[in-house]
Amino acid sequence: SDGVNICLYADGKELNIENCQISGLYAVASFAENGKVKITDSELTASEQGLYHNGSYAGAVLNVSGTAISGGTDAANPDHKGVYISGSQDTTNRAGKNQQATFTNCTISGASGIEAKFTDLKLENCTVSTNLSKATYVQNNNGSTANGFAVVATDNSMIPNDPQVTGTVTISGGAYKG
Repeated sequence: SDGVNICLYADGKELNIENCQISGLYAVASFAENGKVKITDSELTASEQGLYHNGSYAGAVLNVSGTAISGGTDAANPDHKGVYISGSQDTTNRAGKNQQATFTNCTISGASGIEAKFTDLKLENCTVSTNLSKATYVQNNNGSTANGFAVVATDNSMIPNDPQVTGTVTISGGAYKG
């Protein structure tokens, strides 16, 4: 199917997905301020992005466990990701913290496995990979900026070091191939 198959649009609400198979252009997306997405023991397959959080919305909390996520694999399309979590200095200021994402025992793949901006990202015993042999990165003021990485933390600023990017990536076990 074309489009977003399951989406959280309600600010301050929670979307729970368990034991599901979801496919589409974007399998699961979040366009919610202070929204929570919990995905357990599921399979997300997308021609573009498997799991997506729009960077205009602050306070995201994503918790994913035991889930396989695959996104698009076209090197020419910057939107092909297993997971894309966007944020900005503005969203961090509004929420008082970066976007929050934890993946446990997941398999994630795409032209980049995971791209995160202004996000505190935790990966525990995951397998994350790209199908590409060459990594690319272009700051473009909006949207995805990188392909060919297993995990990449980026920003869209066109001015060096402004804003100063915040976020952490914590990896505990697993396999990562970029």
